[in-house]
Amino acid sequence: MSISDELSAAGYKVWIDKNEMRGNIYDKMYEAVDNAYLVLMFLSENYKLSENCKREGKLAADKRKRIIPIITQDNYKMDGWTGMYFIILFICA
Repeated sequence: MSISDELSAAGYKVWIDKNEMRGNIYDKMYEAVDNAYLVLMFLSENYKLSENCKREGKLAADKRKRIIPIITQDNYKMDGWTGMYFIILFICA
């Protein structure tokens, strides 16, 4: 069972960008982050290189959402924009 399945089974509403991107993707991302209580970010090199993921991460940080980084790639190092946001969030939160 996936993390989203587990959370859904526990009664949480789960929004996954790859499943929910219909219409204007920026409006959908904004709405999802704006309405989120908690943001889980599944970090990998591909995630870090994605401009849309970067936008979501910046928006979540700007809105001071609770963010839990989950590293999904062996030997992944949080650096670049991912490292910057999490260092700022962990120090300032």
